[in-house]
Amino acid sequence: MRKLIFFITGLLAITSCNEWLDVKPQNQREAEDLFETQAGFEDALIACYIDLNSTDLFGKKLVVTDIEYLAQHWDFGTVSSESADLVKNFDYTSSYAENAFTAIYKKLYNVIAQANSVLDYLPEKGHVIQDTAIRNIIEGEALAARAFCHMEVLRLFGQVPQDATVKVNLPYAKTVSIEAPEYYDFDQFVEQIFTDFNTALSLFSEWDPARTFGLSMLDSFNGNLSGDVFLNCRRFRFNYYAVKALMARLYLYLGQTDKAYDMAMQVINDKLIGELAAVGTTNKALPSECLLALTNTNIKNNMSMFEADGHFLTQTHFNDLFSGRTITTNNRAQNVWNPKDVSNGMQRIARFLKYEQPENETTTEDMTLNKQVVPLIRLSEMYLIAIETAPDLETANALWTPYQEARNEIPVPLTAENLQDEILMEYQREFFGEGQMFYVYKRLKSKNMMWKTDREVSEQDYIVPLPSTEKKV
Repeated sequence: MRKLIFFITGLLAITSCNEWLDVKPQNQREAEDLFETQAGFEDALIACYIDLNSTDLFGKKLVVTDIEYLAQHWDFGTVSSESADLVKNFDYTSSYAENAFTAIYKKLYNVIAQANSVLDYLPEKGHVIQDTAIRNIIEGEALAARAFCHMEVLRLFGQVPQDATVKVNLPYAKTVSIEAPEYYDFDQFVEQIFTDFNTALSLFSEWDPARTFGLSMLDSFNGNLSGDVFLNCRRFRFNYYAVKALMARLYLYLGQTDKAYDMAMQVINDKLIGELAAVGTTNKALPSECLLALTNTNIKNNMSMFEADGHFLTQTHFNDLFSGRTITTNNRAQNVWNPKDVSNGMQRIARFLKYEQPENETTTEDMTLNKQVVPLIRLSEMYLIAIETAPDLETANALWTPYQEARNEIPVPLTAENLQDEILMEYQREFFGEGQMFYVYKRLKSKNMMWKTDREVSEQDYIVPLPSTEKKV
């Protein structure tokens, strides 16, 4: 692992994507030595997940802070809101916003570089992995990681997906090379993502033990159902169901509703996936519902802004969020949020508890698999995608009923007039603090955001500029 860290650090030291993404490490021998063993390949792959967990990505910025500021989320108490307000105002020229989104961009491409290093060495050195299943799983995960990170680049830095008047070309990196990565227009870039996802899906379809055992049965450090502990805990690595779910998300983002519905229903109808989970008083990030998640041992420190009441919702905004729902019974209102008095009792706020950690740690396995969990995509999103894209209202309501029941609500049938508005509000409630709402607004090219009251949102507001070091095409 030390060799891998040297390799990654060498990539991070350069400034521009065209430079740092594609320049081979100074000590190429170190990288080559890493891939002399199966353990080296495994370490290189796991390093992708380590970086996905960084505070620049899904340890913070792409889950609870900057990406949520773009969606106009959070009120502020004990911390200054100056930096967040700059992002909420889409002031991308401010030093805070420029530094924050440059860090996100660089870290996404750093994960891509790590995945590419695995993929580059597999043809030449892959024979050291004698277990065919493990070799193909490693390749599938690296391809899925590469596709996923490029998909996040597309959603954050790319043009709006439909009726775009502002065009953005983006670099799709497919190898670690001395050559600069090729830039693609929107449609070409999307095609590259689907190529990687489909190749990964083909490998997972044949070799992923989740296809045989499901995700829950593999949630173990020591179980041997998969034949090798490296293949355990599949929900915390790119897997067959995660790729299908991510493809459903991307199809919806692109407005390809038939394909989104079909892919989402394939996940929902798979008998190995299980049912929607109720939000209880523990495990509030719903690990059993996650199709892909990260486990982050630094989660308590990363999410400390909630403990200090630095980020919360005012009572007014909390009531806005759960408008039309029964706050006293809805299990998200009751368990993901905790309305309480602070200060001298003059201000009533709702504190966010999704990532709250127990006062006393339980077992390492329980903490890792249930408590220190950051969702990347959940089964509930498949329901919302399928409801939104269902071929008719009857089909939509057949899915809406179990979804609402899982949130302890009495289902009220959707109508043709309110379906889109209900779905929009459910994304707000369901994925608050998971970094998804900005992308919902962006795919709809919405001019209005909840709690953005000073002006309409423009098309340009939805396009985070590429770092100043990047080539503009």
